[in-house]
Amino acid sequence: MFFWRSKFRKVAEQIAAGKLSEATALFLQSHLYEFNGGADLAGRLANHLMTRAQTKASADDFLTAWQDLNHAERLFDLANSACPPQLLRQRQQLLELAIESAAAHLNSGRPVQALRVIADLKRQRILDSRADQIESLANRIHQAELLAGQGQWANAKKLLEKVVAQRPDLAWVQSRNQALTQQTATAGGLKDQLQSALQESHWTAARQVSTQLLDISPHYQLAADALRRSLQRQQPPPKVDPPAAVEPALHDTSAGKLSDTDANLLRSAARTKMNRMMLWVDGVGGFLLCLDPQVILGRALPDAGVEIPIIGDLRRRHLRIARTGNDYLATALADVSVGGRMLAGPHLLQNNQQMTLGSTVAIKFRLPHPLSTSARLDVTSRHRTQPWSDAVILVADTIIMGPRNTSHIICPEMDSELIMCLGQNGWTARFGGNIEVDGQVCSNQAELTEHCHITGDGFSMTLETV
Repeated sequence: MFFWRSKFRKVAEQIAAGKLSEATALFLQSHLYEFNGGADLAGRLANHLMTRAQTKASADDFLTAWQDLNHAERLFDLANSACPPQLLRQRQQLLELAIESAAAHLNSGRPVQALRVIADLKRQRILDSRADQIESLANRIHQAELLAGQGQWANAKKLLEKVVAQRPDLAWVQSRNQALTQQTATAGGLKDQLQSALQESHWTAARQVSTQLLDISPHYQLAADALRRSLQRQQPPPKVDPPAAVEPALHDTSAGKLSDTDANLLRSAARTKMNRMMLWVDGVGGFLLCLDPQVILGRALPDAGVEIPIIGDLRRRHLRIARTGNDYLATALADVSVGGRMLAGPHLLQNNQQMTLGSTVAIKFRLPHPLSTSARLDVTSRHRTQPWSDAVILVADTIIMGPRNTSHIICPEMDSELIMCLGQNGWTARFGGNIEVDGQVCSNQAELTEHCHITGDGFSMTLETV
């Protein structure tokens, strides 16, 4: 009869533990504002949310900050209390911080991050001419990078030159434009060499030149097709014994000294934030999502700076896997064998192919769904990734979850498939029915944030950044 008292205690405990999102969800779902003392508890929870919003904004977590302020405003309303002036001031301060953060991302050559901050503003239905200008510039820069990656260098340069004309103060864009000019000249010469090699069926030269082109433009389809053809026409390299000298085990720090070049690469990688997320699926497992077209697998060390760290006897940077068009190319940076043969150059990965890194780390490469370019890596030996995961998803376009074996993530309790799509402005989910995202019910399709909880018929999962 007095169930609400236990709910009150639970909310109070969650507030004390700093679990404000859980406390808010429980307070609202249980309609505790309708009971005696509910107004006081709502005001207390709202004040804590405002404090956390300020902390999150200082850490550039604008999405959580906006959510906290929105929940605080709703709680004040349910408590029949006027919205305090402090909350209105925080909203304005959050707007200014978001604009400042988006501008900083733009100035540093991070257009995608700038677009994400602006997208959060637009979700709040905030109109600001500064945000519109940043969004326009970031879209042009991002589109130019996509075009350059596809080998459309002239079109990419035209877009960047428009940005330079509009904002000559953006030093990074000036530098990128100059670099693109040099890349265009280099790639033009390589393109001529590649066409000549293909006409004369010089497959070794074609492989070498196409690899150089893909280093410049990872999604250049002509080079990707040429590399595939050259790899298919060349005989596999002879089987050789692995070299006797291997990198020392994790506990051995007396050997394995890095060259100056390797050390510089490691320092650079350690400073770079990995574009990764974790997807936790209740009753199924945890999955590391890698969003970049190229990933490095290597030993799990604090300074390694690799996308897929593995706890095992590996080199710091052991294997590179790059997505080019619809294909995945594996390039050994240390000892890697496929089907018992050591890799001596770029290798076109096939579905269900087994790779061995070093002498013990076994990884299976899969392309589960015929309509998705995203791939799955399963560590089939006793080793594990860091952070721990059941599998790694190399995200190209979509992640398919469902009961079938062709799903990237098999969820036996689901009746139908859920498709997570990665677009320019983040994730969306499509599902044949209703799904709930952070307590909000959506029909058939929903936008997902970088920190959200999604539930539906037969599944419950959490998406978060690493």
